[in-house]
Amino acid sequence: MSVVDTVEVVELMGRRVVFLSRHKLPVGETCWVRMAVRDSQGWLHIRPVPVVLERDRNIRVGQTAYVGSLPPDESLQPLLSSVNTPCITRRNSRQSCCLRVLAPELGLEEAWAVDFSLSGVQIRTSEPLEPGAIVHLQLYTPGSTLLPIDARVAWCRSHPQEGCRAGLEFRDPPPYLQRELRYLQDRLSQGTA
Repeated sequence: MSVVDTVEVVELMGRRVVFLSRHKLPVGETCWVRMAVRDSQGWLHIRPVPVVLERDRNIRVGQTAYVGSLPPDESLQPLLSSVNTPCITRRNSRQSCCLRVLAPELGLEEAWAVDFSLSGVQIRTSEPLEPGAIVHLQLYTPGSTLLPIDARVAWCRSHPQEGCRAGLEFRDPPPYLQRELRYLQDRLSQGTA
């Protein structure tokens, strides 16, 4: 199969990858897609990668999420965002949490973070968010510390009992926010938050 447009990687767990594409791809077959990857020296490249597609799901008109396996013989490090906005891959451990989140994009609605990692949060909200949109979060940490941080909506889907869930990817937090996020992750992992 020919190489399709560059896909947007949403999640990476070992060799399993979740990505978004606007093209219809053949589930159950190996498909070549272009991904943003880092080499061993840390340089960013766009390269074709063969992915064995395991399943798909339409998430909105014109966009499908695919789950697949990366080749076992290569040590690839796909980025979790589009080519123009490289970020940390989801190698950061996730911590369950219950943190209050506000954002102008949510209007007056209050949302809650249900899991947290250094690269982003999963939130519970009653209204859907548009994948790709930028959200200006106010994340309330234990002790009422407020962390203002921008995030990109990586995915959003309906949840049976909770309205919607959305995965938000932090966008280039400055060093002081990175320190605060590490501190929050430590507290969550130790159960002190």
